[in-house]
Amino acid sequence: IVARGTMVIPGVGTGTFRWPVDNPVISCAWGCYSGHRAIDIINAYERYGYIYAADRGTVITNAYQSINGNYMIIDHGNGFQTYYGHMNTPGYFAEGETVDKGDIIGQIGMTGSASGPHVHFFIMENGERRNPCNGFLDCY
Repeated sequence: IVARGTMVIPGVGTGTFRWPVDNPVISCAWGCYSGHRAIDIINAYERYGYIYAADRGTVITNAYQSINGNYMIIDHGNGFQTYYGHMNTPGYFAEGETVDKGDIIGQIGMTGSASGPHVHFFIMENGERRNPCNGFLDCY
């Protein structure tokens, strides 16, 4: 039996995360300056490369803010949310749309207050901001 129809991506994440960029290099680690509660990531070979969804979920914010510029928040439906800041343009998905892990959601940029193109990235777990390098991504 072969089922036909429209594939529906579930809005619940897997609980495991991929890097939001290819060829990742951390340009500013968690706490690299006072109050910096994220990791800043560049693509070592493609300055304005793509940004990928770290896990599947639903876009809950696609907006602009003066400090972090164009940013997106994805709710993974399992207690986790991921944040992507300084995107070159508004994200490629509208609020309410479902993304799959690895979908291209935008482009690395330096909107807002940034000295160079990067992704300002962190994970929220049950409302608490978490360092992605503490058990979520293999940073070292």
